[in-house]
Amino acid sequence: MLAMVRRRSPPPYDDLSKVIANSGGKLSTTEVFSNPAEGHQGRKPNYAQTERFLLQPGNWHPERAQIQQRLGQQRKDAANRLSDVMAAHGHPNTIVAVMGNTAAGKTTALRTLDNFAHLGAHLDGAINPDPIKADLVQLARKPDGQNTISHKQAHQEGNVISQRVEYDMLKTKGSSLVYDKRFAKRHEFSEMLRTAEQHDKKVQIVDIDSGLTRSAVRVLMRPIDSAEPRVPFNAVAEGFIGTRVNREEVLRGRPDEVASDGTRVRGFKGVIDNPRVTSYDLFVPDNKGTPVRVAYKRDGVWHGPKTQEQEQLFDRSVKSNPYKSVEVARRIVIDSNFIHKQVEEAPEAFKAPMREALSRFQGMTLEQALDAHSRKIN
Repeated sequence: MLAMVRRRSPPPYDDLSKVIANSGGKLSTTEVFSNPAEGHQGRKPNYAQTERFLLQPGNWHPERAQIQQRLGQQRKDAANRLSDVMAAHGHPNTIVAVMGNTAAGKTTALRTLDNFAHLGAHLDGAINPDPIKADLVQLARKPDGQNTISHKQAHQEGNVISQRVEYDMLKTKGSSLVYDKRFAKRHEFSEMLRTAEQHDKKVQIVDIDSGLTRSAVRVLMRPIDSAEPRVPFNAVAEGFIGTRVNREEVLRGRPDEVASDGTRVRGFKGVIDNPRVTSYDLFVPDNKGTPVRVAYKRDGVWHGPKTQEQEQLFDRSVKSNPYKSVEVARRIVIDSNFIHKQVEEAPEAFKAPMREALSRFQGMTLEQALDAHSRKIN
């Protein structure tokens, strides 16, 4: 059906909207309102080629490009307000990176830390594609309130709009930015440091560790109409693995390397020795799920774990093998015992909604529950 609609140039926007609404969640907004293969003679482009193609508004349906421009401007306005607040509190020309897996509690942590509390009311200006994806889902909603697409279908397009906002903010001299993302891929942290270096910005980091099971349960608690993503199990697992495997490198850095194809990969100084990183806080949950600050950096000075408990929690977040935890969590069955244990350990305000959410998936494994939850549109 998509091919038939595309025979007209430009294809009617309303017809394309019907195509994605009737795709049963199988087509993404990128596939429907753009077509990266068009710019590469029908061949499937690689990741970098696709990214460059999609960043250009002219490679989208004209009406979709207008929507993106409007949503992007709203986010840029919010990012500018956040930048102004940071400057007013003595942090001009600064990147604040909030790192951690999906549902680790990154935003909550930033709102509760004394040195970042002033940002709490302005975090809609953070560089974070998830609210943009929610905006795209809402735009496609029927008059009766029924959704026609999911966050997953808007994933790539939301990332594109967020990237444009980020690039525009970086071009503004003296601007400050807050990155709210997982930083689970190995290259992401070093790229952020290089961005800070290129624009001569200082860096402040809040690093939130979280157990895989706890993150998975929090995702299951997210309602359908939430701006927070409802991702499948493998996405949560990949974030858990990435944040833990990469944390040693984040802290200590990486020397220059030679890749398998012979190209040189530039290294970087990690948090501990990098003078551009002026502050860092690592929070790791204890056995009751309470976040404990186990290491930090202030004014260029590194402060490691002080107690045996902090040392054990630090090692858990930096040195433990996450792959075994993934396979164990994948097979956990959501039965009455599991629900009772999770609810018992939860803060009082979360007990009732957690019990209600987990009860909907009783009898499933964590993997089955997360996958089913991620596919729901309504």
